[in-house]
Amino acid sequence: MARLREGFTLVEILVVAALAGLIAVTAFTPLIHTVGVLRDLEGSFGAEAGLRLASARIVGDMRQYQQPPKEPAVRLVRHDRFGGRADDALLFWSVAPLRQGRAAGTVVYRLGGSRAYENSLMRWILPGALPSEINVAALADEEGQLVLQGLDGLRVTLLNGNQWVDEYSGPLPRALRLTLTRGEVENLYEDWLPQTR
Repeated sequence: MARLREGFTLVEILVVAALAGLIAVTAFTPLIHTVGVLRDLEGSFGAEAGLRLASARIVGDMRQYQQPPKEPAVRLVRHDRFGGRADDALLFWSVAPLRQGRAAGTVVYRLGGSRAYENSLMRWILPGALPSEINVAALADEEGQLVLQGLDGLRVTLLNGNQWVDEYSGPLPRALRLTLTRGEVENLYEDWLPQTR
């Protein structure tokens, strides 16, 4: 008489466990890879988003234009740091400070100069001062506003007539081109500016 089996043999249990493990490994490997790719993509998107927001802030301040008491309304100072890092200074007359309860004046954007702010995009508001009256090298980082940290370069070119220029002093140009660099990520931003003449 044959015995009735009441359970599974050890071999059968081990085969089922091995098959379940094999299925789990083949299912989770693509999932783990996908999560890693999404994490990397999120990091690079965040870095680019910060650069785009900083560029939009500069353009937004420039669009708050009002004819200054005396020209030039805009000044662009070309500068490179040691090693060829772009470190331009953009100065322009703006009414953007009115939003912060200050008088219209010059807004300055450049990289910080002190060790604490050297890789940071800074913004200074100088009420009542004209762009031609400001010594960019004498601006104290502690008196400016931090816009973006971790920035390696700021390059600005302006459209004067039909030509892009690296240095400028004059009325509001037709357009501007900003190149902000953070590590290997470089963000190019171009925009037209309102014309009053």
